[in-house]
Amino acid sequence: MASTFQFNEARDAFVIATGDEAMRKFGEAATLLNVQPRTGGNIQRARRLFEEVARDTPPGSKLSRLSRFYIARVKEFYLAPQDIEGATADYLSLLQEKTADPLIEQGASRLVVIAAFSGGTPADRLQKLAALEKLDSLLETPAGRREFHTSMAYALLDNGGDKSRAVDHFLAADREGFTRKATAVSAWLVAATTAAEIGRNIDARYFFEKMLATYPQDPRNFTVRSLLGRLGPDNG
Repeated sequence: MASTFQFNEARDAFVIATGDEAMRKFGEAATLLNVQPRTGGNIQRARRLFEEVARDTPPGSKLSRLSRFYIARVKEFYLAPQDIEGATADYLSLLQEKTADPLIEQGASRLVVIAAFSGGTPADRLQKLAALEKLDSLLETPAGRREFHTSMAYALLDNGGDKSRAVDHFLAADREGFTRKATAVSAWLVAATTAAEIGRNIDARYFFEKMLATYPQDPRNFTVRSLLGRLGPDNG
């Protein structure tokens, strides 16, 4: 309840704020997305404000790009029905500008998730995911690359894709450094067991041992040690 009031109060503060008009609009739009109760009117007003900021500020400015990013999020998460096609185009357009902004680069992982849960058969989704592999070259921040590779790894596994390629993505994500324990542990354990399944025991051992070294008191480590002990010779 407290957070609800905080968002509502923040919205009121932005409405009456003086100073930079673009910042005022951006702030009001951002808070409108969280004001409770969430209404269609608030969502549409937020979208209009983001569009005004994107239009009225220099195209390459951070505020303009952030506004475009939030327009994409509105299309993906807040509209009923969702405008997935529009969100996809917006995320891709921003990524192609190579903004080196970690928030905007989250668009790459969103594109992966959209493809992974799109319609059609698993083969159709895997084809879409394959087309997104090139996004890696557009990402310039550790956070953007980490989220992209983590999402790709899970998306490939969820759709019955190439397990070896999924392990490669987990390795790429790990090189960027996980910042949250839950995310790291989940990725390491899935990567380790997947690598073990396909005989990539060097990589399986790497992930299991990283889990043990990083979180030595984790209760799952009894199972991790057991799985580590079952690994055969290094096959690749």
